[in-house]
Amino acid sequence: MRKLENFLHFIDSISDWSGKIFSLLLLILLGVMLIEVVMRYIFNDPTIWGHEMGLYIFGAIIMLGGAYTLLHKGHVCMDAVHSKLSQKGRAIMDVATFIFFLIFVIALLWKGWDMTWKAFKFMERTESPWAPVIWPSRLVIPVGAFLLLLQGIATFVRNFLTATGRINQ
Repeated sequence: MRKLENFLHFIDSISDWSGKIFSLLLLILLGVMLIEVVMRYIFNDPTIWGHEMGLYIFGAIIMLGGAYTLLHKGHVCMDAVHSKLSQKGRAIMDVATFIFFLIFVIALLWKGWDMTWKAFKFMERTESPWAPVIWPSRLVIPVGAFLLLLQGIATFVRNFLTATGRINQ
C-alpha cells in the first residue's frame, strides 16, 4: 500500500507542479494583452499578432491547467447531490461516473494528437496576416489531456479505496 501511496503522491506532485508552472502563462497573457492595448489605443497601430497570440495562450492555460484543477477539486460537479452524500457515498458516485471521464479524456487525447500530428505534418498555418504554424497550439490538447488522465487515474484509485473502505480521504 505504501508504494501505491507514493505513486499517487508522485502524480499529485506532477499535477501541482505543472499547474503552478503553467499558471505563469497568465503573466505572459497579461503582457501580450497590455502590448496590444497600448499599441491599439495609444499609438493607434494594433499588432497583427496580439489577439491571436492571446487566444493561443488562453487556450493553453485552460488545457494545461485541467490536472491541477482536478487535484484541487475545482471542476464543476453535481453539488446538489454530491455534497449531501457521505464521504463513502461521494467516492462510490465518483467511481461509478469515472467511465464518462475516461471516455472524454481518451477521446480528447486521441483526437488532439491526431489534429496535432496533421497540423505538424502539413505545417498548417492560420489564415490571419500573422499566419503562425498551428501545431504548437494544438499540442497543448493532448499534453493537457495526458496530465488530466494521470490525475484522473490517481483520483479514481483514491475514490475506489475509499468506496471499498480501505482508506479515508
